[in-house]
Amino acid sequence: MEINYKIEHRNVKHPRLEFKRLTLHIILPYDMRDASEILEKRKAWIQKKWSMIQESVKNVSAPQGFMMFGQPFTMEKTNAQKPTIDIDQRKIRLDPRRDQKIITNQLKSLLKQKIEAIIKEYSEKLGCQPAKITIRQQKSKWGSCSNRKNLSLNLKLICLPERAIKYVIFHEMLHIKHKKHNRQFWEKIKEEFSEYEEMEKKLSGYHIHTETLLQNLHKSPTISPHPPTTKPTEPKGTFWPMVRQRMRQKATQLYLQDHPETKAEPSLKELRKAGYLQKAKIIALKEIKAERDELKLV
Repeated sequence: MEINYKIEHRNVKHPRLEFKRLTLHIILPYDMRDASEILEKRKAWIQKKWSMIQESVKNVSAPQGFMMFGQPFTMEKTNAQKPTIDIDQRKIRLDPRRDQKIITNQLKSLLKQKIEAIIKEYSEKLGCQPAKITIRQQKSKWGSCSNRKNLSLNLKLICLPERAIKYVIFHEMLHIKHKKHNRQFWEKIKEEFSEYEEMEKKLSGYHIHTETLLQNLHKSPTISPHPPTTKPTEPKGTFWPMVRQRMRQKATQLYLQDHPETKAEPSLKELRKAGYLQKAKIIALKEIKAERDELKLV
């Protein structure tokens, strides 16, 4: 068994593991350099999770066009300034040369209506209500529940069948009452979703395919692609975004080391003015270049 993995250093107390698409991300505290201990300790979990992901990807067909609430939608090219979503005919009409924020906002609005209806249903069953609901386009998590009872839900949920959306929302709302995935938590899940183990497997596969579905909105084969540009650009989500994120983390760490009396994290403006960002950039570049080559887990 070979699994691609990457190492990330963050401001965390304990190391943890996350699968993002088909890559295992090993998240370590700043002062921990060796990942071999956690890899050995969690070897059984890694193998089980990887098998689950492989099975789910195999069982979910490759996506074409777009999916909304589990139903296929076709995409048509249009010269109209504003894209439209035709629910009855299951069509999305858009011009990919225009700003995609409009179509994203429309999808968020449709998903929000669905989420609010589901939350209303489960609020009565669970006897709890989230304080706030936020919809974001995330890569790794379907949703999360904060200590303040705020729910953050993934925009990619709009592609899933309603049963899967309900499962994610019920799961996160249940965290308002049960913070951890303990026995009581899973017993309550099983009461509402007897097939929850199968649902967890499906969600692993949905993560990968919904990513492709959202990309299809920008580059459907039925739509003319963007004209080529001679200006080289760094692919989104690769080297330089990693450097910027690491710079901020390292700069904050250096600042707090030099100012132990400070309780709140410094702003970006403060870090730049004090010269910490430039110092952190050198450190971040060295670390990321060393980690950039993907290692293999046998």
